[in-house]
Amino acid sequence: MKVALLASVVLLPVAAGAAEPHRSTALLPFGNGHGVAVFDAEARAATQLWEHVYRRYEAEVETRDVLWDSYFGIRAGGGSGVWLTDVEAEIRYLDGDPIVVASQSVGTLDLETYAFSPWGLEGPGLALLLRAVATERTPEAGVDTTIYGLQNLHLGQGRPDPSAEAEEIVWDEAASSYVERGAAGSAVYLPLVAPTRHACSPNNPFVAGGAGEDLVDTDGSGVTDDAVAGFQWDLGLLRPGDAAWTGFLVGFDAGGDASGLLARMQDVVGGRDPRGLLTVERAGWEAFLGSVPADLDDEALVGRLSLAILRMAQNREAGAGQGQIVASLPPGQWNISWVRDMAYAIVALVRAKRANEARGALDFVLDADVGDYAQIVGEPYAVSVTRYFGNGREESDENADGPNIELDGFGLFLWAARRHVDEAGDDEWLGERWEPIRDLVADVLVRRIDDTGLVQADSSIWEVHWNGRQRHFAYTSIAAARGLCDAAALAERVGDGDARARFEGAARGLGRAIVEKLVAPDGSLGASLEDVEAGAGFRDAAVLDAIGWEVIPPRGELARRTLEAMNDLEVPGGTGYFRNDDGGEYDLAEWVFVDLRAALAFEKSGIGPVADGLRDWVGAQGGQNWGLLSELYDRETGDYAGAIPMVGFGGGAWLLADDAFAEDTSCFDVPDEPEPDAGGPDAGVTDDGDENASCACRSAGIGGRGGGLGAWLAVLLLAMAVCAARLRAARAARRSTLPDQQATGDRQQATGNRQPAPGSRASDGRRPRSQRSS
Repeated sequence: MKVALLASVVLLPVAAGAAEPHRSTALLPFGNGHGVAVFDAEARAATQLWEHVYRRYEAEVETRDVLWDSYFGIRAGGGSGVWLTDVEAEIRYLDGDPIVVASQSVGTLDLETYAFSPWGLEGPGLALLLRAVATERTPEAGVDTTIYGLQNLHLGQGRPDPSAEAEEIVWDEAASSYVERGAAGSAVYLPLVAPTRHACSPNNPFVAGGAGEDLVDTDGSGVTDDAVAGFQWDLGLLRPGDAAWTGFLVGFDAGGDASGLLARMQDVVGGRDPRGLLTVERAGWEAFLGSVPADLDDEALVGRLSLAILRMAQNREAGAGQGQIVASLPPGQWNISWVRDMAYAIVALVRAKRANEARGALDFVLDADVGDYAQIVGEPYAVSVTRYFGNGREESDENADGPNIELDGFGLFLWAARRHVDEAGDDEWLGERWEPIRDLVADVLVRRIDDTGLVQADSSIWEVHWNGRQRHFAYTSIAAARGLCDAAALAERVGDGDARARFEGAARGLGRAIVEKLVAPDGSLGASLEDVEAGAGFRDAAVLDAIGWEVIPPRGELARRTLEAMNDLEVPGGTGYFRNDDGGEYDLAEWVFVDLRAALAFEKSGIGPVADGLRDWVGAQGGQNWGLLSELYDRETGDYAGAIPMVGFGGGAWLLADDAFAEDTSCFDVPDEPEPDAGGPDAGVTDDGDENASCACRSAGIGGRGGGLGAWLAVLLLAMAVCAARLRAARAARRSTLPDQQATGDRQQATGNRQPAPGSRASDGRRPRSQRSS
């Protein structure tokens, strides 16, 4: 996306060989804040059920995935049986809610499988429902229809993938359900319609169902390896237009309390049939997400599902870990609560007017068990220097290069806290929390400003670790300037004049030091003081938040040169950017978070076409990939890569990518900046909202590459101005649907070990049991 800026005008030449939006992931997650399940679009089955949203409760206690697979089968018209894993399917999230629906056809019957984690269930769980409809092609006499449902969990020893050894399944006649026990805990399989038959190992329901035979009623498996359970429902004759529902609920309890689990599951079901349970679940999501947009296009889908993912990624378990928001929802491997990712998630929740969730995350940070690195930080503090375990304990992610000490989190927390208080008017919370915010966050950050005028050297956003690798990173000082200015506003709100003056003065000093010390030889903001002084390796997309946060004037010369310098971070096969110029393969991938923060920076700088191009690219990619946003794109192909789906760096960044919020600049010495020339983008045009009109900024290739100002400049700029206004009006209309309401797990710059750990499942999913068992 070669960007040439001249008198505040952007030229976007034709793209050559850039990747097109396409599908490249098959796993669709859904959860309820207690656990996360995954539906595999290639396997056409639920293939994962994680017992927590977070990766580790503590250092040596890794979260388990207890599900091998679960799915339906059918016997129609007296023929042989077929498992639906072997039938082509059209799969989607249902109207952008975290409810997976797989549409299939067998003979003259249309089948819909619904998969979700009931929000009301206190614990990890999976609901699988099936609706069978006899089409008009069905004989008038009807089709005799039988449905099978299979449950195969692994409850043996081991983490994160328990074995299938020494399992036992027992039929509970009173509850008409199965209980399975093993070393990992207990599971309950609760049918939502009384089954005609029930079977378990040694009368393996997989074999009988696949052959279209009746299951053999079995009340117990005995202790055995790889025990499997299943139900059979005889629906009788379905005539044209007839519909029938069935299904079951799977729950898991790590403590082995099967009776308590069964009671919780029965409470959620509340005597409802499968259709009723689905109706309740959909109503709950509509209450949180708002009504389904009439036009659920790519961007509306991504926006709706992004907000749902923010909710599902917040831990709802009682205890010290409650309220934390993980960086990636499983199956993404970064299901760990980083302060940084969580801050963007909190502000996105604030923007969506979800005050309870935002407040819960802020409370988690202030109540968490931190302070292990006080000697390095220099004093006690309240915000983790990196991230948290599921139990609320601080984790610094140490490796051979030492710990990560990431002081940007202090400023980010203050930014998030001020956004929450301003938007929700939550002065009660601020009054209760002001002392630790002031003493253990803001004042600690003030004292981290060293004689350079910048925040002391740290590991910062790209996590370079310690032992001589730390630097005076621009991003940390930018976040600190933003956060301390916001802390000054909070201090004024509570009437703490001394603190207000102290924090405003510190923010002002940081703002001056940023423009005096961190400007690279080409006039752009550089990655760190050390890189700028060395004159090399200073290109870093993270500095764009200086523009988005308005720490520097978005339409000033420094912002212009910083945006122009993004040309050096273009990826060859996509529309966006890699993160910096001195890292390894991980750094060189296209970063979705960077694309979205760049979009905000270009937007605030008045360069709407580039901002729209970046958002359109990410939105179109998300639309092709179920509405999910990934951590990375392959730099050549645009394939999804890294953790999927990302939360703060994905859905959160998406919801903030067009954030028109005017940040407080009262702490910064911001000179008066002229508006862009009248001939620039968005100047003097009529806004008709027609995004499908002939549009030179599309044909000229938003996100194109190449460069140069030719004789055709005037014509192109006029066309760009007109179409930019039309695109932006259409985007505004679509966005109005937003409702008001690993062992180290390191994201290190040089080694890029944010890759699946050895022995972990491949990202392309697991085959169903029918393809894996003899």
